[in-house]
Amino acid sequence: MSAVEGRCACGAAGYTVAQAPDEVTECNCTLCTKLGGRWAYYAPADVALVGETIAYVRGDMAKPGLATHHCARCGAITHWAPLDPTYARMGVNVRLLDPAVIEDAAIRRVDGLSWDKDAG
Repeated sequence: MSAVEGRCACGAAGYTVAQAPDEVTECNCTLCTKLGGRWAYYAPADVALVGETIAYVRGDMAKPGLATHHCARCGAITHWAPLDPTYARMGVNVRLLDPAVIEDAAIRRVDGLSWDKDAG
């Protein structure tokens, strides 16, 4: 399988990964639903990021675990990165990929809303 590339609406930011994801995660936490992200997970070393992004860390959680990144020009969410550098995965927003790339991927639904309630 060949590398796949996700780019934001204006094309200025995005990522490249070695292969299409086998699984896509849909999370119902307040952040993911408001951002509209759908995620595929990779080791940080396996993701090549391009372009300027701006990080956002939730201020409504006692101990946030990640920063979401969006394009500095168009605002599209590109990825999330862990705040703990020892955490061995990150998420890329598969909405930036051509839909044909993920059409065969399994959809995994996660109840992140319960995490919001526990962490608030």
